[in-house]
Formats: sequence, C-alpha cells, structure tokens
Amino acid sequence: MMIGATGDGGFTCASDAAFVSSPVLRYGHGYREGRFTCISRPSGVTCTNDRTKHGFFISRETTHVF
Repeated sequence: MMIGATGDGGFTCASDAAFVSSPVLRYGHGYREGRFTCISRPSGVTCTNDRTKHGFFISRETTHVF
C-alpha cells in the first residue's frame, strides 16, 4: 500500500519494502512522518496524507483506498 503526494492511496510493487524497518504500532497509537500519519486500531491500520486526506486502510480481512 502507498500514499502519494496527491491523489488516492493505492497498491504498489516495491520489492524490498517488506524488509525496511518500520515502527510496530500498538493499538491506539500512531506514527507520523512528514505529512503522513498512520493509526493502529484492533480493526486495522489507517494511513493518511494529512494535507490531501487521501490514504488507505489495511487489515487482515480487507483493504481499501480513499
């Protein structure tokens, strides 16, 4: 999943992205990097571009972009 500087979030192929060290978010916690924010909840993780309000939701059951 990805979020660009403009437009909706989307799917991407980023080969080694799974091996990049990322913070582990406990439920109810968030992480912000520049204009991007991710929030972890028991239902899944929502990541949003704070400027455009576009992003994605991902869980074990589903994904969607907005």
